[in-house]
Amino acid sequence: MQFSSSIRQFLDKKRIVEFTKIQQAVFKLWPFQNIIGIAETGSGKTFAYLLPLLDKINTSLDQPQAVIFVPTKELQWQIINILTEIKKYFKTFTFATSFSSKAQLIVSLLNEKYLFTSKVRYVVFDEIDMFLEQSSIQQWLECVHLFQKAKPLFAFFSATLFNQQLQIIKKQVINTKVINLHPKQWIHPLVKHFVVHLNTENRFSGLLALLKHHQNQQIIVFCSNQKSLKQLTQLLSNNNISFGSIYGSLTYQERKNNFTKATNNKLKLLVVSDLFSRGIDLNYFSVVISWDLPKIDSFYIHRSGRVARLNSWGRSYLFWNDQNQSKLNKLIAKGIKFQNVSLTSNGDLKFLTENNQKTTKKPLSTLQIKKIKAIKAKYKKVKPNYKKYQKQQIQNLLINKKKPRSWKNF
Repeated sequence: MQFSSSIRQFLDKKRIVEFTKIQQAVFKLWPFQNIIGIAETGSGKTFAYLLPLLDKINTSLDQPQAVIFVPTKELQWQIINILTEIKKYFKTFTFATSFSSKAQLIVSLLNEKYLFTSKVRYVVFDEIDMFLEQSSIQQWLECVHLFQKAKPLFAFFSATLFNQQLQIIKKQVINTKVINLHPKQWIHPLVKHFVVHLNTENRFSGLLALLKHHQNQQIIVFCSNQKSLKQLTQLLSNNNISFGSIYGSLTYQERKNNFTKATNNKLKLLVVSDLFSRGIDLNYFSVVISWDLPKIDSFYIHRSGRVARLNSWGRSYLFWNDQNQSKLNKLIAKGIKFQNVSLTSNGDLKFLTENNQKTTKKPLSTLQIKKIKAIKAKYKKVKPNYKKYQKQQIQNLLINKKKPRSWKNF
C-alpha cells in the first residue's frame, strides 16, 4: 500500500521498513470493506488499522470522520500518544478523546455521548471481544446500530475471537471479511509458560523468588480482583519493595502517572488488574506473573501477551494451588505447555527439566485424599491380594476424574 508523504515520514522516523503479516493483510482490504482482524498479541494490529485510516481522513474537513473504540483508558492513552507523534507530520490533523464537532478522529470509550456522527465513515473496535462480554454487549449493539445510520465501514480487531463472537459481529455487520492469522489463539510461539508449585500461603515467597531470579528484568504481576490487588500491594509495601500499580479503583491521575512511568521505562515492577491486559505495548517488560488466574480463560492469553511483543521472547508464570487446578487444566487442554517450577527450602526457584518432570506427581486434592482414606479403610481385615485390590481402586479413582491428564504433561 502506498501511503501519503506524511505517514511515510513518520515510518522513516520510527525506522519501520517492513510490515507485519497482519498489517500486510489488512492494508489490502481496509478501509475499503468491513473486516475482522485476528492476530496474536504484539503483532502490530494498531498500526494495521490506524495507518490506512489516517490516509483516508480529509484534513480539510473539520468534522468527525473516523472513530476508534477501545475498552480501557490505558489503551486510549496509548493510541493518543501515537497520534500525537504522528500529528507532527501533518499540516492539519485533529483528534480527541470525546466527540467534538471539529475533531476529525475520535478515540473513545463505549460510554461516551455519541455526537456529530452523521459524517463518520470509518468505525474501529479494538479488542472487540471485550465489548462482546455480557456486561457490555447491549451497549455495543446500541452503538453499532447508531453508527450504521451513517453507513460507515467497520473494522474489528482482537487476539482472541471465537466462533460465537464472530457470528455475533457478522449478524450485526454484513459483508464482513475475516482475516485470521492466529488460528491457534491459545499459543504464542515466543512465550514460555511456567507453573510454580506453591501453597496459597507461600505465594509471596514465590513472588520474592521470581523477583530475585529476574532482578535485571521488568515484571508485570496480574491480579484478578480487588481483594488480591489490595493484599499484594500491602505485602509489597510492608516489605519496602518499590512498585507501581494500575487498576480501576485508583484515581484517574494515579492511573495516568503509573501508565506513563510504565511505558517510559520508569518502573521495574508493575501490579495491575486485567484491565491492563489489553493492547498495551510495554517494550521494556519481559516477565508476566499471574498472582491468581483470571475468571475468563482467554484473559490469560492477553496477560501473557504483554511480553513477547514484536518478535521478542517473554516468560509467563502462574502459581499453582488446589483451587485453580481446574482452570489450569483448561489452559493445558487448549494446547499451552507449562514447565514445572518448585521452590527450594532456601527460597530459590528450581526449574524442572523434561526428565524430572516425568517423576513429578500432581498434589492430590482434599476430596481425593478423603476418598483414598475411605478405600484404605475397607481393607482393615487382611485378605489375599488385598494390597493389589486396594492399589487398583486408588488408580481407578485417579484415572476417572472429569479431566484425566498426567501431571508429567503439565
